[in-house]
Amino acid sequence: MSLVSVLVVNYNGRRFLEDCLRSLKQQSLERPKFEIILIDNGSVDGSVEFVRSEFPDVRVIALPQNIGFAAANVAGLEHATGRYIALLNNDAVAEPGWLTASLDAMETSNDIGGVAAKIVFAHDPKTINSAGLVLLRDGRGADRGFRCEDGEEYRQPTDVFGACGAAVVYRREMLDDVGFFEPRFFMYYEDLDLAWRARRR
Repeated sequence: MSLVSVLVVNYNGRRFLEDCLRSLKQQSLERPKFEIILIDNGSVDGSVEFVRSEFPDVRVIALPQNIGFAAANVAGLEHATGRYIALLNNDAVAEPGWLTASLDAMETSNDIGGVAAKIVFAHDPKTINSAGLVLLRDGRGADRGFRCEDGEEYRQPTDVFGACGAAVVYRREMLDDVGFFEPRFFMYYEDLDLAWRARRR
């Protein structure tokens, strides 16, 4: 049993996978404490073969077709053994301290169900892509800090409505309680829906 299970959903993203998976193998968290599970959505670009060859310790779940981001994560959760469930997009590169910092934040309170990562653009790392999800007055969700400069406001821990599913660590106990992603959200808004359900608890 692992402390953390990292789920990476992939669809024809072979060109991203080496950087993504290497960043996970370089985490400061000791490797035996976490497992990496790649859920492949029926790729035809050699993704599965590449991962099995170059990253043999990564568990691969090869689905026959593209069932979407939400459903693929649900499929991955069925194979995960961790007390914490981390998600990382296949085109993302995690900083070495990502998992350790997320777990440290999680351990400050049992009321924390998930820890959102601060995500910056690869081509412009001084600009925020997402620093968590916020709820707008009309009920829609949005990425906090989207396209804003990464300043002091985004360098301190803070409570947010939810976490962007591109890079997040969830408490497994919370997912077991409120449920994971709703598969009907093929891609996008599945993370906001989960945040709504978690907040209503």
